[in-house]
Amino acid sequence: MKYDSKDAGSDFLKPSFDVPKFASRGSLTAAERGMAMHTLMEHININKILTLEDIVPFVDNLKHRNLLSEKEAASIDVYKINNFINSQLAERMRRADYLRKEIPFVLELEAEKAYLHNVDEGSLLVHGIIDCYFIEDDSIILVDYKSDYVGEDGIEIIKNRYKIQLEIYRKALENALNMEVSECLLYLFDRDICVSI
Repeated sequence: MKYDSKDAGSDFLKPSFDVPKFASRGSLTAAERGMAMHTLMEHININKILTLEDIVPFVDNLKHRNLLSEKEAASIDVYKINNFINSQLAERMRRADYLRKEIPFVLELEAEKAYLHNVDEGSLLVHGIIDCYFIEDDSIILVDYKSDYVGEDGIEIIKNRYKIQLEIYRKALENALNMEVSECLLYLFDRDICVSI
């Protein structure tokens, strides 16, 4: 935070905010940048982090707590986070009856139900971590964050890429909570949009 004044004769100082220039963003792989983004999303409190001015010190705090390395912190696009916290999805999450993040699960599935069509019989244990879910109007809204490059015409590709994953997450949540998952949502940071699967 720095202070300046538009009017040199004014007795009041107006705060203005400088977003750091993260010069080393290209030093991590796409997967590593995605993991850094997921770490941030796990720890962010969207009821308290409400503006761009809140995000930079929050990222810095994650770095000082050793939850993000220097390079990981530098890879965070604070504007993308700001777009998320001002999204309709974040507003729904703030109004939710209940919200949980980073939920590990183990689900036993028949091979065919796990969409392994070349396996004739048997079952397997599927381990995973659900990014987020919240309860709204007595049903579950499942949310998965993606930092993949989407491009102008890539939304359907992304939806198809993650359709099976979200279906497995849906089964895991419905089995665990004995409630219906009414929506499976992908939040695409590359495009700053939420899409339904």
